[in-house]
Amino acid sequence: MKTNRLFIFLFVTLLANIGLWGNYYVESKLSDNLIETSGVVLASEVASKSDLDAGVVYAPRIVYRYLAAGVELRGEKYSIYTDIPWWTGSRSSSEILVSRFPVGKKIVVWYDKRNPSFSRLVNVGPSILPPILSSVILFIVVRMLMRRAVIP
Repeated sequence: MKTNRLFIFLFVTLLANIGLWGNYYVESKLSDNLIETSGVVLASEVASKSDLDAGVVYAPRIVYRYLAAGVELRGEKYSIYTDIPWWTGSRSSSEILVSRFPVGKKIVVWYDKRNPSFSRLVNVGPSILPPILSSVILFIVVRMLMRRAVIP
């Protein structure tokens, strides 16, 4: 019975490992296509809306203008992982982010050279930590199975 649980855990960990490494690969390729340009913050505010479950929730809203391939564009995306606005529920965390981007501030904008309308304010690549941790867990499970002579 315990061996069956280990095999199930091995299978789930293997699937998670494949997914995490695949996600890392896709995100790193996306980051490779980004070009840095300058921009200006056009609007920076804390937006709010009513939510049935959480009551009033808050989100930072930052609109910026940037020049990509000779064309002036506008964007609102903060990072690859997060769309702005995202509804955090926390007014204080939204205010902290908004305070970093006052209206008129000159900023660095990253845009995709294949699709200049795709932009973001931070160029944080994917974290390699989750796939590595998943690989370590997978290794430990395989070693446990080998020690129990389940895998010859």
